[in-house]
Amino acid sequence: MLGLGSSLAGGAALESIFPNAFSIEFDGSDDGYLVNDAAIFSPNYVDGNGFSFGFWIKTTDDSGTLMQKAEFTGNREYIVTLDANGKVKVAFYSDGGGAPFHGQRTILSNSAVNDGNWQHIVVTWNLNAAFGSSNIKMYINGSQDTSAVHGTNSQTFNSVTNGPAQLHIMCYQHVGPSILANIAGKMDELFFVNDELSSSQVSTIYNAKGKIDMSTISNIVAWYRFGDSPDTHNKIHNQIDLFNNVGNAQGSMTSGDVTSDVPE
Repeated sequence: MLGLGSSLAGGAALESIFPNAFSIEFDGSDDGYLVNDAAIFSPNYVDGNGFSFGFWIKTTDDSGTLMQKAEFTGNREYIVTLDANGKVKVAFYSDGGGAPFHGQRTILSNSAVNDGNWQHIVVTWNLNAAFGSSNIKMYINGSQDTSAVHGTNSQTFNSVTNGPAQLHIMCYQHVGPSILANIAGKMDELFFVNDELSSSQVSTIYNAKGKIDMSTISNIVAWYRFGDSPDTHNKIHNQIDLFNNVGNAQGSMTSGDVTSDVPE
């Protein structure tokens, strides 16, 4: 447990007691959540120096979409999935990633995360260097997955284009406007940062197990608490309760999908 006065970034202090009482459960059939398109979800937002995102996930499924900012026919920026072995795969697309795809770069975790326990996933990207293992990193439960595999296709990778696609959480867009879900599980504490988080910052966030005021992080641009009230502490941009703010719940989701099962 972090004590009062511990520093995460920019000299800001962490709270030693910060509530994290709820997560959201998705049924893997038609549940999902859409957040309206915003530049803050794109790697090239503002100064373009870095891009990081992270979340907690609990599932036993072995494949499917965790999150994406992409559409079926194009406007692809990134897609986060579990592969057939339960490993985390993140694909970034250059110049809108239409069909045929433009440049594509991927990172695949060495570790599977579908063991039915809460797992913390963080991806960081230093945008000031060419795509590779030295500047795009994946962290599993606070530690860098140094064995993660970095892949490319044969096309030139320029940059991720900020397109109009909505942010899809635990769902994806199929043909036309159809929204489908294919992972059953729980998610908690999703965040986006307009910078490359350091390894020590990632470790601090993981060890807090969701009981951390994420607004203390420099350059944080979005924070989704998944059931906990955004009014409990000071709001920051796009801090939300899934059933009370920006965007739309999909399928059969109700307030009953809020669960007290949280990372511990």
